[in-house]
Amino acid sequence: PVLITGDFGQRGSEAESAVIAPRVAALGRRVVAVSGNHDSGALMRRLVRADVTVLGQRGRLQPDGSFRPPPVIDVDGVRVAGSADPLEYGGSDPLGDRTVTAEELDDPEQIVDRWVNELVTWFRSLNRKPDVVMIHQNSLATRLAEALHESGYRQPLTIATGHTHDQQLEKIGSIVVVNPGTIGAGGVFDAGEEEIGLAHLRFREDGALRSAELISVEPFSGAARATRIVIDSLCPEEERCSAVIPDHMVTEE
Repeated sequence: PVLITGDFGQRGSEAESAVIAPRVAALGRRVVAVSGNHDSGALMRRLVRADVTVLGQRGRLQPDGSFRPPPVIDVDGVRVAGSADPLEYGGSDPLGDRTVTAEELDDPEQIVDRWVNELVTWFRSLNRKPDVVMIHQNSLATRLAEALHESGYRQPLTIATGHTHDQQLEKIGSIVVVNPGTIGAGGVFDAGEEEIGLAHLRFREDGALRSAELISVEPFSGAARATRIVIDSLCPEEERCSAVIPDHMVTEE
């Protein structure tokens, strides 16, 4: 299965959606996705029609825009949930004036705090806890992990994220936040500048993340590197640390 954490296009227009959806669906025998801040509701529905599993807090997105429970689904024995990006565009003109980043909002700090609180409330409401949660914005993913850890959540959890285009793996107690980078290499604006990044995740039978291979590919030459991180060996004596690719680790108190 292929998990993709959003930002499929620049604006999520009808033209973008028509080109992108079949290609995303062809990436694997099962593709599971959530939206990013550059995506639109129309694009995500087009993905659904192309047989991509699109997740939101209430379950699987349907072609008519509704959601079908349950919010936690089984993907090859791994329990997966996902949250649509709060900046996913829901109007009829994605090419028009729209907010793409939190910084464009009035009082962004207060709004982001609200987003985090809503994520925490949603996660706690889940009767069946997931092994993996998909959230596009790295900052929201990290703050959810911090809030859950501070509240005493000790079950293994992997949060798959993106947004920053930077490869990073962060361990916060029993929670691992994985950012594989960008498979779009920054789109048309950064083609040839940014490497393509992806993560190969290996899970134990109990759903805990066993290891992650962070893979980076130069899109034109094909030159690549892979860094394998074994989760149990990552800062075993520390509550929190980050593995920053390519080769150094930062430990925090």
